Amino acid sequence: MLFLKNFSVSAQSMPIVHDISLVLQSGQLVIITGDNGSGKSTFASALMGLSGYSVSGQMLLDGNDIANWVIEKRAHAGIFLGFQHPLEVPGLQIKTFLQHAYRSCKGADLSLDLLDQKIEKAFELVGLPVEYSKRNVHEGFSGGQKKRLELVQMLVLEPRIVILDEPDSGLDALGVSALIRVINTYRIMHENALVIIITHNTQLAKLLQADRIYTMSAGRLV
Repeated sequence: MLFLKNFSVSAQSMPIVHDISLVLQSGQLVIITGDNGSGKSTFASALMGLSGYSVSGQMLLDGNDIANWVIEKRAHAGIFLGFQHPLEVPGLQIKTFLQHAYRSCKGADLSLDLLDQKIEKAFELVGLPVEYSKRNVHEGFSGGQKKRLELVQMLVLEPRIVILDEPDSGLDALGVSALIRVINTYRIMHENALVIIITHNTQLAKLLQADRIYTMSAGRLV
């Protein structure tokens, strides 16, 4: 369970997200929608603990206030963020990245055979050739392919709290269908996972049959 109380976020001393209080239960699919500039992405980034943001209020996970935890500690606790604009990492092969990310998040290595199996299944589920795992992270991929690669990371790392920021951005109809299939499959595989999706697409909320839908406006949930 993730509990937020009077959670506010500022960037460069400018208030962006204001006094959000929420109880997000394990196993739920939660949609947060709203217009561009409403504070949705800032909210997602602050939940993950990205640098450049100042937060106040409480963010409780299993009774522990993690509002001031660094991003690495939150990742170790099982929080994952799929970025709205995934960054390219030249020179770092996707497979190598996943291996290091798994070790960092889980605190243990996975045998190469088991890692290969997880990667192959993940690529198959998102609808990308597994040979792409030998390419560099997000380098030379289309916007839609980058979004699918974010889902590959989610499937391999198996976080307990999934935050996806505009996951349907850049996806065509087939890509949206794949996104829905991946999320539904992940929720079946991980019944206690909390999935939070940030989107301005209200149709996505209907297609995913969300447990809760919130609208953000001017940094407030309304």
